[in-house]
Amino acid sequence: MSTLPAGDRDILTSLQPSDYLQLFGAVTTALGEADGLDEGCNGALRAICEGIHAGVGRLWLLAGNSESRDGNFHLGCAWPHDLAASPDQGLMREAITSGCSRWLITESSTIAGAELTLVAPVRGRNALIGACEFILPAASPGAPGRDLLQALEILARQLGAFIERLPAGRPVDQAEREQMQASLKESIEQLREAQLRYQALVEQIPVLTYIFTLGDMLKLTYISPQVQEWLGYTPEECLADTDWWSKVIHPDDLPGIIDTTSRFSGHPAKLSTEYRMIGKHGQVFWVHDDAKAALDEQGRVIFVQGTITDITKLKRAQDDMRISLDRERELNELKTRFITTVSHEFRTPLSRILSAAELIERYGEELTGEKRHRYVDQIRSSITFMADMLQEILLVGNYEAGLSDFTPLPIDLEQFCSELVQQTQMTLGKRCRLIFDARGDCMGARMDGRILKQIFSNLLSNAVRYSIQPDPTIEFTVECDRRQAVFHVTDHGIGIPVEDQPRIFEAFHRGSNASLIPGTGLGLVIVGRAVQAHHGEISCVSEVGKGTTFTVRIPLN
Repeated sequence: MSTLPAGDRDILTSLQPSDYLQLFGAVTTALGEADGLDEGCNGALRAICEGIHAGVGRLWLLAGNSESRDGNFHLGCAWPHDLAASPDQGLMREAITSGCSRWLITESSTIAGAELTLVAPVRGRNALIGACEFILPAASPGAPGRDLLQALEILARQLGAFIERLPAGRPVDQAEREQMQASLKESIEQLREAQLRYQALVEQIPVLTYIFTLGDMLKLTYISPQVQEWLGYTPEECLADTDWWSKVIHPDDLPGIIDTTSRFSGHPAKLSTEYRMIGKHGQVFWVHDDAKAALDEQGRVIFVQGTITDITKLKRAQDDMRISLDRERELNELKTRFITTVSHEFRTPLSRILSAAELIERYGEELTGEKRHRYVDQIRSSITFMADMLQEILLVGNYEAGLSDFTPLPIDLEQFCSELVQQTQMTLGKRCRLIFDARGDCMGARMDGRILKQIFSNLLSNAVRYSIQPDPTIEFTVECDRRQAVFHVTDHGIGIPVEDQPRIFEAFHRGSNASLIPGTGLGLVIVGRAVQAHHGEISCVSEVGKGTTFTVRIPLN
């Protein structure tokens, strides 16, 4: 038995409507130009074998009472002429009983792999005549396409009409030849019209239409031209690449799609799924895929046809809505934390102001100058605390709204940090000792001094606030190279619990071990936004009871 060339082994799934039209034309010519029954049948078998790349074609005639469909078959003719074999009686009877093409895949004894047997009933106008049989290598273990089976049925009916009109040995006259040609031409025109109607439908609607067989779940047999507009591939490229379907489905979605399509093999159904496809130039699309299995009369899956709709805009809208909802939820949580924190933090200074004011009002004339001065300082410090907290809230709001100015200018980092440490030390007095160290060449830096002060004033004040041991020491270092400045602020205080560390840059969030220490939970939010303004990075290493080190990396320019 002859075998298919390597490039033609997928003939069952790659024949196009134009191929069938060419095949019908070849059969018409073979029958129309034949001088007799044998020549016509042999010519038709040869044309069909060449058209579908079959190695063998046989015409089996039904012996006995044809209408009872229980007679035996004998070989009428075959191509190649020197081949003969016993027919598959069961497959033959199944075809003539149903009146439809049938197929069977078996292990071949003459070629490597499996072979596919196609059988179509041959019927005249008044009686069953027999069946035509074609054998070819099976390109895959799946069913042949329904269009191929239907084409064989049309050709078998034409062969039956030819046999019925011609007694054995009688030549074909001109009138019969013209009648056969007209009949087959009509069938070809009907097929062409059906093809054009189908193309007009699937190629104009804004969806992608495809067909694949179950032999290879990801191997296409048809895809509509919209694929070129969407993904940048021509239909010919898609059909020529046996692995194309796997390549264009997003790798993260491919396992789920394979699992979904595998359900057709055991449970034919209509399935819908959503996944991502990748275009020829890397563009990613979200699609909705509706697929449905087509079944033969025995309920076997012939092929799966589906439509793909681009839902990228819908997915983006859903993502935007989800982001908006998450943002709204965060803002509601922030509002709640803001009200709780401000109410709590304002209560204490307001109480101190009220208490001091009442004491001055009630005992003003009796108070010594020192006591009066102490109460005034209490009022002043409480007002300063509230003003600072309002300023922090305002800074956070400006950063969130994108209203904070960023003006990088040449700056002497070592001098800037040294002056900041001196100012902080003067404010703290002897309560804490600050140690500053500069390394490397920090000349040539361009940064926003105002925003830098927000960063390191907050980090230093936090280091002092959470160092509750006597005479704490805070270490502040800056080290420069050609690309960046690296700052470290280290304390040996209470530390930050591990579970709180991922949230330290959230507004109003404070460590679970800091509830008794005054603070607003806004300082590190300002630090984080200010570092981002400099296109820098900030990280934290902390251990409860041993202290914390914040590291800030900022590009020199």
